[in-house]
Amino acid sequence: MLDGDVDIGIVAIPKKDKRLDVYEFEDELLVLACSPKHPLAAERKVDIHKLQYEPFIAFEKDVPTRIWIDGILSRYSTVVRPVMEFDNIETIKRAVEINAGVSILPQATIVQEVASGTLKALPFSNERFIRPTGILVRKGRAFSPTTRFLLNLLKEHRR
Repeated sequence: MLDGDVDIGIVAIPKKDKRLDVYEFEDELLVLACSPKHPLAAERKVDIHKLQYEPFIAFEKDVPTRIWIDGILSRYSTVVRPVMEFDNIETIKRAVEINAGVSILPQATIVQEVASGTLKALPFSNERFIRPTGILVRKGRAFSPTTRFLLNLLKEHRR
């Protein structure tokens, strides 16, 4: 985006940058993702403390979502045991499906796996954990009518 290759971006955990305008977009609900074979799969809701020392499939350390989730776990003094780290949700989902561990993922990203029965999505009983997303736009950029329309449509969606 900063190089001018794209006009609009949608990202998780948006960071402020003086060269970009950042608009709030959606707050994605975070849930515990686990295999239907995992003992926690029988729960309706799960207390985050039940993840203490649980084998955990995590995002890599430099991924903003990992930092966000680590912050949630830290607030609840919950220590998980990362057994695998990946840079994308698809690989994390596959590892959770084979019951290599549990993960915390945006509910919207596992709808298909939950529907097909390969993953369980459990809300947390402690609070409603979210992952913010944002719309990024390079400051000072003149947009085509189509791009302006898309940006307005995305902003309106937020309202």
